[in-house]
Amino acid sequence: MSQVIQAGLYIVDGQILEANSFLKQYFDQEIDELALGMIRKFPDREKVLTASIKAHKEKNYYLSIPVFYSQAEGICQELTAIRFFTIKKGKPKTSSIVDKFTGSGLTLDLLQPLNLISSNRQVQNFENPIDANRHDIMHGQSTDYGEDEFVSYKALSLLTYVTDVVFDATQK
Repeated sequence: MSQVIQAGLYIVDGQILEANSFLKQYFDQEIDELALGMIRKFPDREKVLTASIKAHKEKNYYLSIPVFYSQAEGICQELTAIRFFTIKKGKPKTSSIVDKFTGSGLTLDLLQPLNLISSNRQVQNFENPIDANRHDIMHGQSTDYGEDEFVSYKALSLLTYVTDVVFDATQK
């Protein structure tokens, strides 16, 4: 939790490079433990998770990124019957997960990203490009996404979020 708070403080202060570096260091240190946790929770996905983590560790981001995104989407659907990236009438369908959640406190706070349309959920605006996003990567519109290691770390972060926070919230 302290890592989430620290990264959030960097972002709030506009220190995006520091946030990226901080999260990269965290994931580099914890990736094996995170992978084991994912595989324990989703043993039928062991081969694909292992292969994507291996690709990431080998800096083969062109392979790790789309797999991280597809697994985040599939696991979210498996847990909630809602695909993570689906937006309806300008609102993420995952908002209904937050609306139905009966708990409170920290878990409810951690579910709030399900209410947001972040850059990885948006279709690229070619007149005002944003960071590489899932739509453009998965639909073949981005051809250079694997050149930026932080895109892989962000996709891994999303996958970890779904396998930890969304998993925990749906098991109650």
